[in-house]
Amino acid sequence: MALLAAFKRYPVIFDFCVITLKPKLALFDTEVRPSDIERFFTDLEPAHPEIEKLTDSTKAKIRQVLLRILVEAGILSGSAPLVIAPLPLVPEAALAIAEESPSLLKGFLVEDAEIASYAQS
Repeated sequence: MALLAAFKRYPVIFDFCVITLKPKLALFDTEVRPSDIERFFTDLEPAHPEIEKLTDSTKAKIRQVLLRILVEAGILSGSAPLVIAPLPLVPEAALAIAEESPSLLKGFLVEDAEIASYAQS
């Protein structure tokens, strides 16, 4: 539930999971590389021009904290190389999240078919 709170408070964490991690899993590419993180921020720049104004040290800190949160939540392994490890959600937790917004389940790397089943419940 802490990760759910992080998704709500810091949408960039949710976006990273949905935009970067979920598609990598779909391609059976479970390793998170520095280039994946860089591409994520580069892709965000057109919609968020404030990213361009960040100093290199601030960007590095954001990356460090983003990865640390995902490691501590269990979505990423804690050792190098970083590996994506989707969290198994208990059905009751998934249903509770889906009641609020089924799309939040995407951040937990739940497959779309499974999200649809929770949304219909």
